[in-house]
Amino acid sequence: MKKQVWIVALVASCSGGAPKATLPAVGDAAPSRVAQTVEVGSAVRAPVSAPVRTTGTTRPTRAANLATAASARIEKILVKEGDQVRQGQALLRLDARAAELAVSQAEATAAALHSQAARLATDHARLAPLAQKGAIAQSRVDQLATQRDATQSQAAAADAATNAARRAAADATLSAPFAGTVVSVPVEVGEMSGNGTVVRLIDLSIVEVSVRVSERDLSRVAAGDAVRATFPGLGSAAEGKVARVGLEVDPSTRTAELIVELPNPKGTLRSGAFVELDVIPSVTREAILIPRSAMASEDALFVIEGSVAKRRTVRAQPFDDTRLEVTEGLKGTELIALSGADRLAEGTLVSATEAVRAEAQ
Repeated sequence: MKKQVWIVALVASCSGGAPKATLPAVGDAAPSRVAQTVEVGSAVRAPVSAPVRTTGTTRPTRAANLATAASARIEKILVKEGDQVRQGQALLRLDARAAELAVSQAEATAAALHSQAARLATDHARLAPLAQKGAIAQSRVDQLATQRDATQSQAAAADAATNAARRAAADATLSAPFAGTVVSVPVEVGEMSGNGTVVRLIDLSIVEVSVRVSERDLSRVAAGDAVRATFPGLGSAAEGKVARVGLEVDPSTRTAELIVELPNPKGTLRSGAFVELDVIPSVTREAILIPRSAMASEDALFVIEGSVAKRRTVRAQPFDDTRLEVTEGLKGTELIALSGADRLAEGTLVSATEAVRAEAQ
């Protein structure tokens, strides 16, 4: 594999023994006319697959503040904080006596109406042939048909009422909509359930982290990329993957959302924990790298043009312990001061021979 290295040239003083002038600070109006000795060279353009580093806060894959469908007295609480529950498991029961009575009444009404409708249908079927023969009046048969149809409609309505009563009775038991962990049960036996939360349930089988990623890194990150997670507060680490990459970039921050999933089979990870993430990109990109010593300040370095140092505003971010990655302000082909930048000012004279950038095996 090829490694990029800088071969630098020493820029010798051309003052000819003249007294050394006092140098102004970076940005001062009066640069020194004494040529400075600095190391110069070009930035390195290299393909890199450095991790995309970011931080975030964990959250459960699913969370629900559960409430009862009906308002009634709480008869029994079947779980406590910290319990692991399966999907469909009963969590809490309400006083269901009124609901069960309503079911019995609705079933009785429906049964009576079905019986009456069946009797009318039988009578109509028996008498209709007699009316056709003139043995009885047709109006009597028509009246039976009308009564039969009305009773059948009433029986259908009674069936619907019975089903509604059964659902209300079933709602007296609150069940878990998904497997998870009970976080809180903020009610007591004997209280009215009302419309508020009676059980909070979260699913921590997989922990999610929502983070923001720079627009420039979006092309490197894809769903399925590996992720290393470190929890400084918990003293633990985990591995996961990128679940989703946001489709919208925030125009004010130039970032997009990234959803990371961390499997949590042992339940050791917690919701709300601070986490440091290293996303391992599946795609490499070309980066412009310079030594940290090339920076004259947090946002500037010096480009050598001919024999003059020109201050250049750049944006740089840490790449490793000794290098920075320049993301804005530098093409990578310019000759720059690699060290000694703190002794330069805008317009400082130098006598520079362009350094050769070499490739070593």
